[in-house]
Amino acid sequence: VRTMLAAVGVTPEHEGKLIVRKRVTSGKEGWFFFNPTGEAVTEKIVLNGWRRVRDLFGQPVPVAGEKVELTVAPLDVQVLILEERA
Repeated sequence: VRTMLAAVGVTPEHEGKLIVRKRVTSGKEGWFFFNPTGEAVTEKIVLNGWRRVRDLFGQPVPVAGEKVELTVAPLDVQVLILEERA
């Protein structure tokens, strides 16, 4: 599917094993990261200008510059709430 979409210029929002879905409202976004694999996945996520990021479930979110490093457990989901766009 990715190859077919890429052939017509459609690319994923995030490269990696995690599947990303976004929900948008005025002034903030919720980014849902799904791990469909049987092992924990750690990836760097680019914040694209968002200044504040927090985890919906209260987990710490280590921010390094314009990126966060996110680890999602096997067959689990993690949600980031992004606010204050630059």
